[in-house]
Amino acid sequence: MATPQAIAASIASFVQNVSGMRTVTDPEQIANPPVAAVLPATGTFIDYTVALEHGVVTYNWRLVVITSRASSRAGFAELLNFLAPAGSTSIPAAILADPTLGHKVDFCVPLQASSPHDITWAGIDYFGAEILLEAGAE
Repeated sequence: MATPQAIAASIASFVQNVSGMRTVTDPEQIANPPVAAVLPATGTFIDYTVALEHGVVTYNWRLVVITSRASSRAGFAELLNFLAPAGSTSIPAAILADPTLGHKVDFCVPLQASSPHDITWAGIDYFGAEILLEAGAE
């Protein structure tokens, strides 16, 4: 069975392929935008009941996407491009193009994105949003 750390690393590795994106899996790492941090979702993180008899569990992740506030207009536009449902810089489109993340998980699906808002990371203000992901793995 894939460990939560292995799934987080798979998501981070896959999302890093989006044009211009960097990823981290440790909330203590200092962000250098644009960056996406793969973190456990708030609330339910692991659902054991989905297909327990087959050894599959689902994990809920939040992908915290931040962009620079150095240029308000450019940072906000960049964030919207990362959240968009399609395009070369779309994180959801990249995941949906290969929901197995290169055969590292059984599935990974972007469910929803939060509204863009100010996010403070390590004492620095950024533009940001969260994409909620659901991933299943044996």
